[in-house]
Amino acid sequence: MDNVMTENGRGFETTAFQLRIIAILAMIMDHAYKIVGIGGEFMTIVGRLAFPIFTFQIAEGYVHTKDFKSYLKKLLFFAIISEIPFNLSAPLGGIIDPFHQNVLWTFLIGLIILRIIDGIKNNTKNNIMMVIQIVLICIIGYFVGNIVAVDYSGMGVLTVVLFYLTRNCKYKHVMQLVGCIILNSLLLGHSISLNIFSLTIVIPIQLFGVFALIPIWLYKGKQGYHSKNWSRFCYWFYPVHIIVLLAISYLRIIV
Repeated sequence: MDNVMTENGRGFETTAFQLRIIAILAMIMDHAYKIVGIGGEFMTIVGRLAFPIFTFQIAEGYVHTKDFKSYLKKLLFFAIISEIPFNLSAPLGGIIDPFHQNVLWTFLIGLIILRIIDGIKNNTKNNIMMVIQIVLICIIGYFVGNIVAVDYSGMGVLTVVLFYLTRNCKYKHVMQLVGCIILNSLLLGHSISLNIFSLTIVIPIQLFGVFALIPIWLYKGKQGYHSKNWSRFCYWFYPVHIIVLLAISYLRIIV
């Protein structure tokens, strides 16, 4: 990545703002296909970029936040108000869906796990015991995600943890690549078949999320554009865009 140069001689970088834009656009494409039926399989393939970027930014947000409780409360509030729109957009299409919760719950559980991991690091002097405890809390986070039935399941929770634990590692790119390949391969979802010459290769569609590592690795810590209104927009966008897409879907049925 360091060989990619801009005109002024500096390496090309993505900002937190640009990452968020990429993730939002990818999410719109994915949900437009799933909820309204616009486009085709390509829409949901591009949509796979959204989740890894959002999980990366949750981990980054945790590191940089000055008020963890406020961060947690915001996620909790929007997870609650997003649940009904999310349920209505799901296959069951009901107000209550005990078998699938929206992705903000995934981020919320991941955020809590990161806080616990920090507590373990700060209060455990023995490195072996520290590793054992961190592994155990990750396993617990995984099962909580599965039991609660959050979007992207327990693997989604572990994706948040992956980006946090590897952010300062010397070989973080290798670790993130291997981790994302494993986690995205195991995430629930349908697969697509690609015919290459005489071979038919079946690929889990979530595996395309690994390509999100490209813009993530180009991020060097710069925030880019930021304001309170932009921050509010990002929080409100998730439930509002689902409601808008549901309205479009209903209008198409009526027409």
